[in-house]
Amino acid sequence: EKVVLYSEIAGAATDCILNFVLIPQMASAGAAIGTLAAEFVVLAVQCASLRDKSLKEFWKIHYGKLALALVLGTLASVWIVGLKIGSFLTLLFSFTLFFGIYALSLLIMREPLVMGIFGQAMEVVKRKFNKV
Repeated sequence: EKVVLYSEIAGAATDCILNFVLIPQMASAGAAIGTLAAEFVVLAVQCASLRDKSLKEFWKIHYGKLALALVLGTLASVWIVGLKIGSFLTLLFSFTLFFGIYALSLLIMREPLVMGIFGQAMEVVKRKFNKV
């Protein structure tokens, strides 16, 4: 819990400093850059604290499958942007299409974490239908 607290404090400090510097010159783009940098700081602090404890676990992740699913979802999402259907609908459809294709790709490739989550969800659905 201490690591999470420290990482959040570091992220908040980074965000405040960058917002103070960037917002007057770049407006909302400066705020976005500050937030992105702050989240990176949070990630870096947490990864550094886990380095010794969980390094073996990172080698078990199937990065190729994740990258392929990410590329497929991104391509589908970018295609929606080209339809020119308005900002809200573009955001809604690209979000839905991206995560749908991302999850479906990982299911098809039988990525272990996604298969475990899917199996748990199916058990919950089965229990609900058995009660009815």
